[in-house]
Amino acid sequence: LPAVPRTNVILPGGEGSIEAGTGDEKSHSFKMPKSYVPDEADRIAEESAARLAESTAALVEITESWKDKYGPLPPSLQRKLKTLHLHACLRTLGIDLVGTAKSPRGKGSDCVLRSPGLRPRHWAHISKSLPRGVPTKGLDVVFPARFVDGTEDVEVEGGVKIDPLLLTAA
Repeated sequence: LPAVPRTNVILPGGEGSIEAGTGDEKSHSFKMPKSYVPDEADRIAEESAARLAESTAALVEITESWKDKYGPLPPSLQRKLKTLHLHACLRTLGIDLVGTAKSPRGKGSDCVLRSPGLRPRHWAHISKSLPRGVPTKGLDVVFPARFVDGTEDVEVEGGVKIDPLLLTAA
C-alpha cells in the first residue's frame, strides 16, 4: 500500500487538530476560503472541527453553525464538504485511507481502501455470507504476514473460494 500522505493530529486540551504530512505531497487538506472566515484563528478552529467530525450528522451540524455565523456557504466550500462527508462515511466503515495503486495485472490502476481493523477471520466470515460464498470478483484483499502467521503477505483474490484455514490462523 502507498504510504499515508498525511494524518490528523489531535492537539491536547480540545485545541483542535493539525494535519501532518511528509511535505512532498500536494495539499489536499480541507481549507476554508479566507474570504468566508477572515479571522485566521477562527478559520483554523473551524477547519479542525470539520476534519475531526465523526459522522456526516456531526458535519451537517457544524456547517449549519457556519451558516449562522458566517452566512451562506460558498460553492468552493460546498464541494470540499462533499469530500469530508465521504471521509466521515469511510471512517464509519473502518476505512482510513483511500488511494490508487498501479494494478499488478498491468492494466490501469486499482482503488485501494485500507481498513486496519479487518482481520483474516473477519474476511472469511464476511465471504461466507456473500452470494456463492466467495468474495466479489475484482475485490482482492491483502493481509500482512503478521495477520496470517506467515513470512509473506497473503492476497485473497475476489471470485475465488477461500481456504478457511489460511485465514483463520490469526
